[in-house]
Amino acid sequence: MIVVFACTGSVSGQKENNTWVFGAKAGLDFNAPGNPLPLTTAISQSEGCASFSDPATGQLLFYTDGNKIWNASHQVMPNGTLGIMTFSTAQAALILPFPGNPGRYYVFSLGHVYNNSPDIGKLYYSVVDMSLNGGLGDVVPGQKKILLDTGLREALAAVHGCRSDWLLVNTRIGNTFKVYPVTPAGIGVPVLSPVGSARDGYPGVIKISPDGRKLTFSGIAVIIGGTGDLTLYDFDAATGSVSNPVPVSQRFFYGICFSPDNTKLYGITTTLNASSRLYQYDITPGNTAAIQASEADLGATPSGQPSDIQAGPDGKLYLGCNSAAAMDRVNFPNLAGAACDYVHQVVALAPGTSMRLGLPNIVVRAAGKDTFTSVAPPVILCRDGEGYLPVMLQARPGYTGYLWEDGDTAAGRPVSVPGVYRVVVTDTGAPCQVWLDSFIAAAGPDLRFSLGEDITTIFCDHPDSYVALEVNIPGAAYRWQDGSTDRQYHARRPGIYRAEVMEDGCMFADTIVIRDTTLSPELGPDVRVCNDDRISITLQSPPVLPGTEIRWSNGSSAPSIQAADTGLYWIRLVYAPCIFADSMRITSEICTCFIRTAGAFTPNGDGRNDMFLPVIEAGCPVNQYTLSIYNRFGQRVFYSTDPAQGWDGWYNGVPADIGVYYYELHFAGGTRGASGYEKGDLTLLR
Repeated sequence: MIVVFACTGSVSGQKENNTWVFGAKAGLDFNAPGNPLPLTTAISQSEGCASFSDPATGQLLFYTDGNKIWNASHQVMPNGTLGIMTFSTAQAALILPFPGNPGRYYVFSLGHVYNNSPDIGKLYYSVVDMSLNGGLGDVVPGQKKILLDTGLREALAAVHGCRSDWLLVNTRIGNTFKVYPVTPAGIGVPVLSPVGSARDGYPGVIKISPDGRKLTFSGIAVIIGGTGDLTLYDFDAATGSVSNPVPVSQRFFYGICFSPDNTKLYGITTTLNASSRLYQYDITPGNTAAIQASEADLGATPSGQPSDIQAGPDGKLYLGCNSAAAMDRVNFPNLAGAACDYVHQVVALAPGTSMRLGLPNIVVRAAGKDTFTSVAPPVILCRDGEGYLPVMLQARPGYTGYLWEDGDTAAGRPVSVPGVYRVVVTDTGAPCQVWLDSFIAAAGPDLRFSLGEDITTIFCDHPDSYVALEVNIPGAAYRWQDGSTDRQYHARRPGIYRAEVMEDGCMFADTIVIRDTTLSPELGPDVRVCNDDRISITLQSPPVLPGTEIRWSNGSSAPSIQAADTGLYWIRLVYAPCIFADSMRITSEICTCFIRTAGAFTPNGDGRNDMFLPVIEAGCPVNQYTLSIYNRFGQRVFYSTDPAQGWDGWYNGVPADIGVYYYELHFAGGTRGASGYEKGDLTLLR
């Protein structure tokens, strides 16, 4: 389907109507989301006007009241004063791009209705070239205020058709529609459609439905006090013909507008002594009685004065009142009756600006005459985290024009939100054929899962030593990094583990890093301490993971213990099912030998104190030993390197004399190999 967001048929993505200029220096910018932004412009026009924006960006290019043409800097173009009286024409101006000539535009001007006007009922056109005046645009010399037609009402509309663009006017006498083809070759001979139902008179407004298949015309017999004639017609965008008049109402509607979905018709009445009111009609039945029966009175306009009503690019209808500083709005124009939500003065205009009677005249982009529809097989959008992975929707290939509902003009469109997407496909070789292709992007299965945060654990040579990883997505298929396909996986060593879950062509994956840590207690080598030292050794467990059980030989479960005695100490660390252990033995030793000597000895053979022998502490290892004994003359009478050999009091084979001797002892002993030296007097007695 074609998604239309403007009352006169602006297709989504064509941003040429995104900036409005109207009234007393007023303007609205629809380019930003939300409420349109108010603008201050240079226009001062009671009724009809037109503005045109860049179709790609929506930025204002120029605007006109039919008499003057202003550029985007709100300056009158150098050649932009046309000299045409248009201030009291309901549809005084219209801007239509040159077909096939980007940057050039027709500006149509329609003279106002008063009898004393030299331009009454006259239609002119001028040509604007945006490459002139430094890119701000200007009227092309020699193509200004060219008279095209006379004897017309104040109604002026246009539609982009499938073979050509069409310019629509209505004759003042006879109610004949004159529809001019506008092609790359220029403005052609009009197609005449005498429909004859409306009475002769000056006023009148033409509006075209968003799909270009219907138009409505409101006329009045005399300027003040007459009855109206609101009629609905069929319009053929391929031939330019108008047919099948269906009377809707004899009220005089100044402003009229279709709903974006082409099902409703809105009108604002104007009478001599009564307030203006907004009415809605359901035009889908196609016959006068049913349409009139659907009439819904939506209420009076705030000031009681009439105005134009127009749909914005946001799909809402905008209207106002003469001198009003804020716009009314119909928020849901496709809905019937009060559900359409008509609210007053909801969009403020810029300070110092105001609404008058007219709003910009907008060109319809009609659907082709021959429209074909298709629905592609659904595509599945796979989830990625919190969103969806984009999928490329591919329109039918080999055509020259593509227009998606978001304004994209490429043959393919990436989407990442479930929903229905539509594209209009056209071909310059078949201008009256349009393909409306729909794509359904369905939400794929929710395969999101998590293997959890990265972890640090302990592995050992035990059949139950593993980390259990599990994914449980019912109906899905699984694949782990090693190709296994069970929903559960046992990780038995450190590494990076990955699980993929697949269903309906979608895949979601997650990874987890499992790191190993050492849990090998190291109490150190066995310890030997001196037998006369105090034992105080701290035995420390290594850092452990939560859940590790510590067991010491003394029954403690603390991170450390104190060893205060010799013995065997051990620790066991249990990180189920793994057990790690170590032990340390503490023993004592003689570090330094203790030697005792006597001051005298009696070598008389009685078995008591018969030998001078230094006594070494039992068990003490002696590494070096020399014992020398001297008489009073300095002669050495004894020498030994054997700790077990002492002096028996003999010298040179005879008993030594009684008296005082001197000894000198050198030794190195104990486990630490400490050196010692001792000397002293020794008395030999008999």
